[in-house]
Amino acid sequence: MVLMSGSSSTVERRAADVAVLGSSALALAAAYSLAKRGKKVVLLPDLGLAGPRPPSESLRALRLTHPDAAWVGLSAEAAAYWRGLEAQAGGSGMRMLAQSRSLELGPGRGDGPGGELLSRVRDAAKAAGVRLGYLRGEELSALFPPLRLPGSVGGLLQPEGGVLHSGAVRSLLLSLAEKQGVLVRERLTLRGWADRGDHFSLRASSRLLPGAESVFEVEQLLLAPDVEGGEHPTAALALFGVEAAMRVEQGSTANCEATSELSSVPLWRTLGLDPPPAPGSPAVPPGLLVATGFPARGGAGGGGGGGQKVQFGLGLLPPSAEGRVLDDPWGWRPEAPDRRGLAACHRLASHLFRGMGLPRLPAAPPSWEAVSLETAEGWGAPTLHAATPDGWPALGFLPGFESGRALFAAAASASYDPPALPAPPPTTASSSATYSAPEPSRNPSAANAAASNATRAGRNGGSAGSTAAAASSTPGASGPGSEAEEEAPLSVLLGGRRLVADGYQLGPLLAKMGADLLCGASRVAETDHERVDLARPALRVEASQAGWARRLDPWGDLGRVQSGAAVREEVPLDEGERERAEAIRAGARMFGVDAAAGDASDEAIEAEGQKRGGGGEAKRKFTFMQG
Repeated sequence: MVLMSGSSSTVERRAADVAVLGSSALALAAAYSLAKRGKKVVLLPDLGLAGPRPPSESLRALRLTHPDAAWVGLSAEAAAYWRGLEAQAGGSGMRMLAQSRSLELGPGRGDGPGGELLSRVRDAAKAAGVRLGYLRGEELSALFPPLRLPGSVGGLLQPEGGVLHSGAVRSLLLSLAEKQGVLVRERLTLRGWADRGDHFSLRASSRLLPGAESVFEVEQLLLAPDVEGGEHPTAALALFGVEAAMRVEQGSTANCEATSELSSVPLWRTLGLDPPPAPGSPAVPPGLLVATGFPARGGAGGGGGGGQKVQFGLGLLPPSAEGRVLDDPWGWRPEAPDRRGLAACHRLASHLFRGMGLPRLPAAPPSWEAVSLETAEGWGAPTLHAATPDGWPALGFLPGFESGRALFAAAASASYDPPALPAPPPTTASSSATYSAPEPSRNPSAANAAASNATRAGRNGGSAGSTAAAASSTPGASGPGSEAEEEAPLSVLLGGRRLVADGYQLGPLLAKMGADLLCGASRVAETDHERVDLARPALRVEASQAGWARRLDPWGDLGRVQSGAAVREEVPLDEGERERAEAIRAGARMFGVDAAAGDASDEAIEAEGQKRGGGGEAKRKFTFMQG
């Protein structure tokens, strides 16, 4: 039966228990997990948030080590799920997980910030029951011939790490979900939704035939956006009239040629090791440089002599002052990579490993405004990371809906220093009660110390709530003056930089936790619920108070959010300023100038116009006339 509604026709109507929205590995794993529990699941990967996105295939670290024992525990649980999924691939030929040991390198005598970080990593692994061994530099060099470590360097070796191939991960999870009976609608884009009280109605259609709509009636929703796919968490939440203190940031990686022997090195990271100086090279960025790298992988060719490509990158995100926070997901363009940091990483890697070739870092293009993602890879592939104020994932029921019906899940890879905002309104039972109320603490002083440390870690950009974990997991922690209270935040040790713990690796575990909640569990067993709860104070999740959200009819106006038009309505501009800004941007694009230069674009346009043979003055006059 085909139902006509205006210019649209309903060509399909389906009922299901749960609709999973998003294309992330977390979303695919959740659809599979829910179907295994007997739920009838429909998967709609395309949220309609079309925008520029990084290349779909990337390497992701499966690393158990971290200075926070709670994070180590979650990573160990997630690693078990990844290995179970890999085993299910069987003879399919898909290789989504390459087993690899992981290695943390730092000052061997525990000196300085790097030595203290290594000590925290070691203590956290011990507290979480994860195997970890310390080896001196000469022992590591004997174990891994490409390494050439001086005697002052030591390392922590963990045997259960790995490298995840994101493209293969998606293919395998999608295949497993379909085999489990999940109704996958990859070619449909979400067009609208409505809360019918006892169920949700979802409209979807293809981009080629937007008028031919499918309608899905479901009891529950799981929203799990894919940051790598351009589905920014804040934009995905805006589709459902919700705001949260999350954001997306761009980092950089680079590739270089390497000999095949480097395929035997572990997944590695350096903490507190300075790269050797290079004549004429810019200074190392301030703060502790955290360099990371993957084992060499074949298929790159080039250079001969058994050369392979090894990918390495910065294990940190650039500070927001460098303009890499992606506030506008609809207009994101790849920015210039952190070339200075990447060059420092390469000097350090070349100093520690034999067989490391030159990085692919040619001269930067004259304008990043017109650079495609494919071209940008040559200067350091852009990577997108979700960040929360405390660095922990987000998992909980959306405010504005009856608890138990609409769940949000997102893995975070970094923390950031949140802006000072007014205190959130009191949480009500109907707004975002993700779990049952926690039991009263038997040690109020320890709980207060943990909360104090968590707040301090978030304020200082600490990673993954490390100080809070130390307080909550240390027996006998008892408020001010305790060992946990005196522990320095990670941000201090890192000189203001942030330690990135790739939240991608927690995807299957978060999917299992989300399935638990949707199937009626009051809380999840894998972690302290306050760490990931969507209602925790750090996230400030609430139903949007923006005017566009109050006026929006999500059944018919969802496209205004998906295009960014509705969100931008809330940024009032004087009409003259708006016309002037649009003209400057148009002129900047025409002359290859970075439009983000703002008011300085007038001079830049004129200078660029002179270099290109005139016309700059005329364009500048045009922009003033428009203003």
